[in-house]
Amino acid sequence: MAPTKYISAATFLVILVVIICAITQAGSAIPEKKNQETGYPSETGLTIQSSAAPPSEKALQVSTEYAPDRLIVRYKTDQLRTESAMMSVQSVTNSKAGTSVVSDFQSEGIPGMQIVQVTSNSLEGALKSYEDNPDVLYVEPDYKISLSPVEKTGKTQEISEFGITSASYPNDPGYQYLWGLDNTGQAPFYGKSDADIDAPEAWSSTTGSSSVIVAVVDTGVDYTHPDLAANIWQNSRETINGIDDDGNGYIDDIRGWNFNAKTNDPKDDNGHGTHCAGTIAAVGNNGVGVAGVGWNVKIMPLKFLNAAGSGYVSDAISAILYANKMGATVISNSWSGTGYTQSLKDAIDASSAVVVCAAGNSGKNSDVNPQYPAAFQSANIISVAATDYNDNLASFSNYGSGSVDLAAPGVSIYSTTSSGSYRYLSGTSMATPHVSGVAALLKSKSPSLTGSAIKSKILSNVDIVSSLSGKVATSGRLNAAKALGASTPTIAPTATPTATPTSYPTKTPTITPIPTRTIAPTPTTTQTPTTKLVSAFYASPTYGKAPLRVQFIDQSYGSPTRWTWSFGDGGFSYQKNPYHTYLKKGTYSIRLTTYRGGLSSSLYKQRLITVI
Repeated sequence: MAPTKYISAATFLVILVVIICAITQAGSAIPEKKNQETGYPSETGLTIQSSAAPPSEKALQVSTEYAPDRLIVRYKTDQLRTESAMMSVQSVTNSKAGTSVVSDFQSEGIPGMQIVQVTSNSLEGALKSYEDNPDVLYVEPDYKISLSPVEKTGKTQEISEFGITSASYPNDPGYQYLWGLDNTGQAPFYGKSDADIDAPEAWSSTTGSSSVIVAVVDTGVDYTHPDLAANIWQNSRETINGIDDDGNGYIDDIRGWNFNAKTNDPKDDNGHGTHCAGTIAAVGNNGVGVAGVGWNVKIMPLKFLNAAGSGYVSDAISAILYANKMGATVISNSWSGTGYTQSLKDAIDASSAVVVCAAGNSGKNSDVNPQYPAAFQSANIISVAATDYNDNLASFSNYGSGSVDLAAPGVSIYSTTSSGSYRYLSGTSMATPHVSGVAALLKSKSPSLTGSAIKSKILSNVDIVSSLSGKVATSGRLNAAKALGASTPTIAPTATPTATPTSYPTKTPTITPIPTRTIAPTPTTTQTPTTKLVSAFYASPTYGKAPLRVQFIDQSYGSPTRWTWSFGDGGFSYQKNPYHTYLKKGTYSIRLTTYRGGLSSSLYKQRLITVI
């Protein structure tokens, strides 16, 4: 028998190292999954991915739906009446949760709200620590916001490629393609004449004032674009010197801020924000490109989404609060999604500006499937659906007589994009800046108008359109001329001393006041109850270990007066926004029934809560 042979320990170690290296190389050879959400969104807009709470500590480490190490916390200010008491409680609570403060919004108009970084705990552990603290009003993950996948892309072309041989009023060569501003049934759309916002008629009243600022909260703005550069807001109290000259907490913010990269450069590296900015305020009658709704109003670029269109709620909040602080009277938000975050709503509620929001592009009834921030019941929000050049509700547009206010042109909208170019895009993202531009014109004409007065004028002066009946609260599409009280001009205005506009045919629409959609009552707003009652709600968290304490938030439309909750485990509640603790593992379905007078509405969400 041959003797048994043994390898030496050194030889075995060498073989083991070789095997490990081979495994490592094989793993590195697996191609990394790339983000395909590049290019320019069309008929999709931006989407808040999820409002679900963290599923587990293990899942948190790989989740892309929220920041893995950041939370948004708000304390109960009614119990902590002095600033010193608030700071003391926050310090102790944050220390116990294992977090440190990234941003404090006390001085920004939202007392008690902080963005915190998890430093010595798991995200799940920190969440539970805050949830168990009686001084905490709420705590939320910092949810991720991303561009939706591209369904259609618009063609990018220089104006000269269209073979334009003559210019119409105004003298911008691409003006003839802006059917949303003035629809004569022109090529290449051949739409319905006058299915537009009557911009030329509105311009007889004003083309916009440079003292009016519109904040574009988006992917940034190409502030060097030849059709936008003259209308980019400048912070006159700041210079480039590495010092926070105006003491607003941002260094060298001469033209807005990049909240994603935390720099003073809000340059658009995606194109979406620039497209929205062009519809609002591309320079008009300058012989270049296109014209915006407001030729002379200022655009404040506030970037919170990166080149791939991704960002976080905390940065959107910071952008909105910056706009408030720096004097924006209109805030334009061309992004939407199904995720409800109380912190984002609180930031919007703290603003005195008109906050214009895209209704969303899933083609659904937002009364039943709400999209945010448009569906927040906030007094200053205008929620916008999209119409096409035949005055039909766009096929992709969300709608809802209780949650969407009006519609505006949003199909094949031609506007500015990055690198000095122009592009057609479609979506409620494109409808929203039409409304933002009209809000800016109203403020330009009457500087003393409050945000609520501007909203009222816009919603009370729409064109009633049959395709929008029962689809939006006003049953109408935006009309700039009616809103400004300038329906029948005879000659279009001259914007600059060097411009010589030609006469323009006028239209004589009928002014028909209509009611606005129902929103939560405020001390300064008169409400008109909707006749419909639609149950809606969200829950947080929806996944976790037993015992799992879940908060249920009523979001129903139609001012219900009574609520019945069935939690799926035999538990019930008659409160409006109850808490319920699940003690056993399982998957639970939730039913909410709301009542008002003799009306009732019920919503059943199957397998909503999972307890492990």
